[in-house]
Amino acid sequence: MSIHRQDCYNVKHVDDGERLVSVEWGTPEGMYPVNVQLESWDKVGLIRDVTTIVAEEKVNIAAMHTVQYADHTSSTSFTFEIGGLAQLSRLLGRLEVVRGVISITRVGDEATIKKDKST
Repeated sequence: MSIHRQDCYNVKHVDDGERLVSVEWGTPEGMYPVNVQLESWDKVGLIRDVTTIVAEEKVNIAAMHTVQYADHTSSTSFTFEIGGLAQLSRLLGRLEVVRGVISITRVGDEATIKKDKST
């Protein structure tokens, strides 16, 4: 089996059209990658708490990277697959109240939700 683009010469000039099968893959239609930076206190269970909320919101985590600092804070970069702004707003609103979260920033724009660092 071989997969070709629809505009491929071989597909356009195939003699037996019954041999062709349409296929799709990749990000589901209407899903968009959104990069988010989460600043938090480094505490046991924080990633579990965050990923539980992400799963409850039916959001996929396409990528995640965490860096821990000497001051007991951490910075976690996420790439979420989001269906739209309403879903993103709901997710960020739920994540901002997780104990230990300092701030949530959508990377690339000014949409930042910050909390008092004493929490």
